[in-house]
Order: sequence, then structure tokens, then C-alpha cells
Amino acid sequence: NSNNINNNIVCFHLDHKANTEEQARVVRELAPSLYPQVHLLHQTTVAYKGISMVDVTLRGLTALLMLSDRWKYFINLSSADYPLLPQQHLKFYLASIKQEVNFIEV
Repeated sequence: NSNNINNNIVCFHLDHKANTEEQARVVRELAPSLYPQVHLLHQTTVAYKGISMVDVTLRGLTALLMLSDRWKYFINLSSADYPLLPQQHLKFYLASIKQEVNFIEV
């Protein structure tokens, strides 16, 4: 839903192993011209449980900080995390957390 995404900053990485059709669809549907708050990371191959996951996460954080420093939460999601809860559920959960905690504690 485009109304939900406008309130967020999104950094998206598509694994290099994704097929050409998936790659084209992501680029088409998340084009920065349509969603300036979306950043598409350069595709790389990710070996789960390897350093490449850390690399993609750090590149994503860097990109998000370059887009804005006004965000409060960083949620790292992978295909294993789907289906997601509706954004209203996530907002309620995140709002209930003390502001002093860090992402490791949450």
C-alpha cells in the first residue's frame, strides 16, 4: 500500500540469486522516481549465516543514514520473516518499548 510506505524509509536488497523477472519487477515497482524514500542496494549474493549478511546490513544502514537521520527504528527483515504483521501492529509494538533500549535488547 503506497500510503503506508510514504511514512517510512526503506532500504531494499534483492539477492543476486533472484531470477531476472524478480529483479526487473522490484526495480520497476520500487523505482526511486515513484518512491523517493526507497533506496535499492546494489545486488550481491548473500550467504546466510555468513559475513555477506553483515555487509548487506551495514550497507543498508549507511544508505538509510544518507537518506535521513530522522528515523527511530531499524528493522532488518529477510524472506524468512514473511508474512509480516500489519504496520499498525508493528507501530503499536514499537511504541510500547522504552526509548532507552537498544536494538539488541529489543
